[in-house]
Amino acid sequence: MEDAEIRSDDDEERRDWDGEERLAHVRVALDLLLSHTYVRRSVTPPTTTTMADRGMDGLTGSATVVVSGESLDGALASTSRPFRAIRSLPFAAGGHQWRLLFYPRTVLSGFFAAGAELLTGGKVRARFVVTASVGPVQRVLVRTSPPVYFDYSDADIQVVYQNRGWLSEIEPMVADHDLAVVFEMKLTVVPDEPPPAEDRDSAAAVGRMADDVPPSDMAQQLEEVFNSKEGADVAFSVDGEHFAAHRVILAMRSPVFRAAVYGGMKESDRGSSAPPITVDEIRPAVFGALLRYIYTDSLPPAITRTAADDDDDVDEHQQNGTGTGNDDMTCDLLVAADRYGVERLKLICERSLCKRLNAGNVADLLAMADRQHCKTLKEACIEFMATSGRMNEVAASQGYTQLRSSRPLLLLEVLEKSAKFCKD
Repeated sequence: MEDAEIRSDDDEERRDWDGEERLAHVRVALDLLLSHTYVRRSVTPPTTTTMADRGMDGLTGSATVVVSGESLDGALASTSRPFRAIRSLPFAAGGHQWRLLFYPRTVLSGFFAAGAELLTGGKVRARFVVTASVGPVQRVLVRTSPPVYFDYSDADIQVVYQNRGWLSEIEPMVADHDLAVVFEMKLTVVPDEPPPAEDRDSAAAVGRMADDVPPSDMAQQLEEVFNSKEGADVAFSVDGEHFAAHRVILAMRSPVFRAAVYGGMKESDRGSSAPPITVDEIRPAVFGALLRYIYTDSLPPAITRTAADDDDDVDEHQQNGTGTGNDDMTCDLLVAADRYGVERLKLICERSLCKRLNAGNVADLLAMADRQHCKTLKEACIEFMATSGRMNEVAASQGYTQLRSSRPLLLLEVLEKSAKFCKD
């Protein structure tokens, strides 16, 4: 350990303290005196510098301040300002830089203080021990700080206070024997304090409460509204069958319905007494499935069935060269979704048909995909014809015969892309 004498620096500019700021520090110090651990803002103007012991590594570091008798007399003089600290050189502990501070006078009359200052960024929890000794008789004073937080952003300094009577007792000894007072600090960085058990239990209880929250039942409630027709204010007539609905829900989900139920319609024509809106070229079952999807996002069984579910129907309809009944429902719902601008439902129907392609329905689905501008379904149909090895079965279907007579250019596109598939 290397010690050095305090060097006087009285000519350095000192900070004036107004009465309000002084009073604020007195209040802080008095409030914290009861706990023997104190925190205040770093407002000490620099005065003197000493050497520091850099010999410790890891989480613990140490520093030393040596105060000669002459310097101690000056520091204890009544003209000396409170908060004028004697500082050590920086030392390392726990990956941070620190400094030992010695305050011969404080705003607490009759007390001196020693503490630590965090010099690098972050918020760190540490504890420290301050030892003061003098001369060969080793009149030792030890003050210990419990683990406390240092916050660099707030310029916190943590200090421990001691009655100045101890300094008064040793002052004659220091003066008579030309001794010095040695203040040594050992500071250790400690882990963050875990939350109290009651806080952990509270957090766990909150987590359990979050798990207990039931799922949303909005879709179920909307389905009840759809089934009960309560509050319906618009009606549709589809092939003689009537459907009641709610304008605001239809307008929210479909731009075409919005124009139909609001656009250009007089206020007197609105309400349950208004005549129904006639809908042509759509089956009642398809229109009902469309409305149910608009209310609840639920799909009819015709779309949710898989290709394996349709195997029996496929065999029967392939003998007749036609698609399955589920294909018909899905195709009609796709056309209805396209007609009313329900894009998500259209995409769902398109993907469902892509998974159910076979030699009996691929030609019909290709023609429909071309009419409805379903690019994904169209490409899937062409790829099936080109790569399935079942083109003879496809050509024997009724849909292929109709496709050849009504859309010959589409078959030419199939041939061109088939050649590309063969090259790949």
